[in-house]
Amino acid sequence: MPDNSDVFSAVRRGYSEFESSSPEDICEYFNSLNEESLNGHINNIKGIVFEQEIVDFLNENGVSSALFDATNHPDSDIFLFDDSEIISEFQLKATDSAQYIAETLEENPDIPIIATTEVASSFDRNEMVIDSGISNEDLTEFVTESITGGATEIAHDSISDSINESIIENVVDFSLPIPFSPFWLLGLPF
Repeated sequence: MPDNSDVFSAVRRGYSEFESSSPEDICEYFNSLNEESLNGHINNIKGIVFEQEIVDFLNENGVSSALFDATNHPDSDIFLFDDSEIISEFQLKATDSAQYIAETLEENPDIPIIATTEVASSFDRNEMVIDSGISNEDLTEFVTESITGGATEIAHDSISDSINESIIENVVDFSLPIPFSPFWLLGLPF
């Protein structure tokens, strides 16, 4: 069985009532829900898992990043930092809705979005949308099967291994100051 502990950690992070619940108790609860309610919870949990996967990947590759404490932090989901100073923030969207991404860009045009592959491909000419490499379909299946106790064909390793390594370059590009220009020195007295 794949390692779905990240899903249960995401449930515990997003739902305080499950902080000390066992995976079996969590599955029992979600199996008792109607399909519409379950789908809403899957989307919420999927977003939390997605955020954690991206932060883990960035940190493993030398980019200091963290989640905000609140899962409903306004405008952004993760931040990059240098020492103790936040140097940039990003939104993360695990969705297949291009409309949702477009609306988010309209509301917060200065905050880049790291998105699942299906929707990021719709914005391939927009540098504000970064392709994570993670498939929304695979992530949805992994979360659904994990919280309902089903057997999934999608393993946690395949989710984390699919992260697009170019994400590092794209994220760092948004975090760097304006490139140095020698013309800037012309105004300084020596």
